[in-house]
Amino acid sequence: MSSTRHAPEGAAISYEKYMSSPEYAELRGIPGTTVAAKTQLYTDARKRSLLFFLQSLSLKDGGLQRVTQTLLERFPDHSEAELAHFLVEFCINPKLVVQFSDEESPPNQPSSVPFYTEIADAVRELQARYEAKIKSDFVLTTIGKEVFETLDHALAIGKMVVIEGESGSGKTTAAEA
Repeated sequence: MSSTRHAPEGAAISYEKYMSSPEYAELRGIPGTTVAAKTQLYTDARKRSLLFFLQSLSLKDGGLQRVTQTLLERFPDHSEAELAHFLVEFCINPKLVVQFSDEESPPNQPSSVPFYTEIADAVRELQARYEAKIKSDFVLTTIGKEVFETLDHALAIGKMVVIEGESGSGKTTAAEA
């Protein structure tokens, strides 16, 4: 059986051919499209927000490793690798139910495994601390207000939007907040 990963000698380089390499897997973070599919299973905005929060952290410097290091304090019986793997599963596996300790299980759905609920609660607390820090460091400008209104509009219509403006005007900072 021949491999599809070989190009003829002298062929132009294909930059994409390396993207499935394990060296890049950890750098990519959790795919947003997969998380978006899972969030469609939930009507609770807290749960959708939590999944997108983890996905966004997976794309930042340090990625899930930084999140797992924080969670290790609360879950010392698990390794960093176990927690990282679980967080990916938590974000993308439709069979892994997101449930918080302060809610009842729906009658047609089995209750979540206690560890899953503890993780959901721990990540929700991490999210609350993260958001509080961002809010304390953020100053709302007129550009920021326009960015927020545009992003709210995008959510309302369910479509992408383009935000244009001068470089250094605060668009990215506002969008990240």
